[in-house]
Amino acid sequence: MAPLPETVQHAWIMPLSLLAVGSMVWGSLGALFQTNVRRMLGYSTIAHAGYAMIAVVSVVGNSLETISSVLAYYFLAYGVSSLISFTIVSSEEAAGMYSIKDYAGFAKRAPGKALALALALLSLAGLPPMGGFIGKFNIFYQAFENGYGFLVLIAVFTSLISLGYYLNFLVKIYMESGHNTVQKPLFGTSVILALASLFLIMLGVYPKPIFDLFSFFIG
Repeated sequence: MAPLPETVQHAWIMPLSLLAVGSMVWGSLGALFQTNVRRMLGYSTIAHAGYAMIAVVSVVGNSLETISSVLAYYFLAYGVSSLISFTIVSSEEAAGMYSIKDYAGFAKRAPGKALALALALLSLAGLPPMGGFIGKFNIFYQAFENGYGFLVLIAVFTSLISLGYYLNFLVKIYMESGHNTVQKPLFGTSVILALASLFLIMLGVYPKPIFDLFSFFIG
């Protein structure tokens, strides 16, 4: 697939760049000051939309096939991470856990759920060896290679901000004490979370088959 025409890049490059910057900054700063878990994840979704927008900007001067593959992989990694985190958060809301502080001691109450949530959060933060790291890295690399270093700089800065709220959540889960009544999750839920978590790790450790699959369908 050929790069987009030059007329298109002049028409869309600036508004798309501004949209990417606005989403990353607003989403990351908004999530940083949240105490409600669902709202924190909601704001982080806005930031992730900004990262994805960087890939759209990078279409200019690049092949649609390459960027489409990078975007597809990113959405897959983000989608699996979000599926895990929102599934767990929704189930805990039914038990009255809405705030981040409510998750103190969660690792002792529900070790399996806590591990799955931790893996999802690490992926959303873009830390290795999770799939989210590969997704972010490829977007940042393509943007930098195509001359959008300024966008990459802002993306790295907002990613560092995201470490603040993701790691704060993990500290609550693993390093603070709470009521320690052990929960017994449903067997089906446990299986789904376990498979999704393993797939998320596979995306980070061995991403080539997924990229090859996307390239096959997109190409």
